[in-house]
Amino acid sequence: GHDQRPVVVGLVGLVVGVDLVALVADVDADAFPPTVIITAENEMLEADVIELIERLDEAGVDAVAHSYAWQVHAFPVMNARHPETLHALETTAAFTTQAVRDAKAADAHDAKAAG
Repeated sequence: GHDQRPVVVGLVGLVVGVDLVALVADVDADAFPPTVIITAENEMLEADVIELIERLDEAGVDAVAHSYAWQVHAFPVMNARHPETLHALETTAAFTTQAVRDAKAADAHDAKAAG
């Protein structure tokens, strides 16, 4: 059921020696949660984030990326009052809220169908 699908709020950090994109190359859309990733434009991970989001999207996963100009990697944790940080947090919160609502609606639909 959909109750097994947690919501991913973000992807933070770099896992040295691990190709995260390759790890989800054959992802099962039913096993992967809705995903939102925040990046800084032109940061070293931006190309990987774009490829990851594209692969997830192709697999049918609700996946989006937001890239912010003139920022550095992990910028949301560096300054809580910066307009781009506030926007990134609001965007992530809105995505997460909608993902939770969708999962609850799917669970209710599944429960009703099961009788």
